[in-house]
Amino acid sequence: MRSSTTTVSTSGANKWFDPYYKVLKKMNYPTATNRDGKINRTRVAEIIVGIQGYNYFGNDAIPFMLATGLTSGVSSATIKGYEGKTNLTRAQ
Repeated sequence: MRSSTTTVSTSGANKWFDPYYKVLKKMNYPTATNRDGKINRTRVAEIIVGIQGYNYFGNDAIPFMLATGLTSGVSSATIKGYEGKTNLTRAQ
């Protein structure tokens, strides 16, 4: 059985991730306005912490990630070692 989905793409073209964004919006999760853009590691930490039920922003989100074992950082298990200002790569 195939379900129908509503396109939420900002560019007008259907994207493979449109159904996922629709679900995220429906569940009131934070989503990006520019879904094709880059995202830095601090923003990723904020999103992951938010999914865990907490509201930490900026460098406040990183210690939560480190303390709960959700990350070990890039170069070390510290705020600086997490390298929050660097953009996530596709592999990450």
